Amino acid sequence: MKTLSLVICIFLVTVISNSAQVKKTAPKPKPLPSPSEPMPLKVEPVPTQNVIVEKTNGDRLTGLFVGASAEKITINISESRVDIPMSEIAVIRFNEPTVPIVTATPVPEVTTLAVEAAIVYKTGGAQPLARANMALFDKSLTSILSETGVPTERNMDYPTTFGFAMKYPSQYGAFSQRALPALLPHKVMDFSTDFQGKAFINNIKEGSYWLVCYYQTRGGFAVWDLAITIKKGANYVVMDQNNAAVSF
Repeated sequence: MKTLSLVICIFLVTVISNSAQVKKTAPKPKPLPSPSEPMPLKVEPVPTQNVIVEKTNGDRLTGLFVGASAEKITINISESRVDIPMSEIAVIRFNEPTVPIVTATPVPEVTTLAVEAAIVYKTGGAQPLARANMALFDKSLTSILSETGVPTERNMDYPTTFGFAMKYPSQYGAFSQRALPALLPHKVMDFSTDFQGKAFINNIKEGSYWLVCYYQTRGGFAVWDLAITIKKGANYVVMDQNNAAVSF
């Protein structure tokens, strides 16, 4: 029994000694879970291709091409996306240069006066008032002379007296000396006709005027004291013996 106990003791000592000499192996660390890779961001392409869409109703849309399908086309107009059904499209054109919209500056309308004057005779036709001196007044000949107290000749009105004073200045000098200074402050402008009896005034002011003219005829003279109204744009006046204040 002692021998058996001794053998057991020696065995245990040997086992314990061997166990002490065995190095403990550190446990392998568990691998850390790999971080999940981020999902790739979906980046939409920036539209850069010019496109012109002409619709069946006549509308014309210009923008940048975004995409298209069998049902529609999408374009970018002023940072806004517009879907256009294919059924409404007549023509699609790509990469055409954008034509700038040019707004024309409105040209102001010019106010003008065209005058055509003639005496129509029974024989010989119409005779133009060639090189006739005319004037525009702010009042009528009769009003100006009557307001300033210029007397007329006996049994004559102001246009008739004015005509005789123009035709026979030596006989009607007293009337002319008073009438002409009275008329002058009321004269707006004067002008002359050409050899065809025509005159043209550009940039005339709108308003009411009296067109005064003296002209010698075959038998005597004619005087016009014609009221006219100048409106914006083109104005046209025809003068003959029918609208003269007096005609001989």
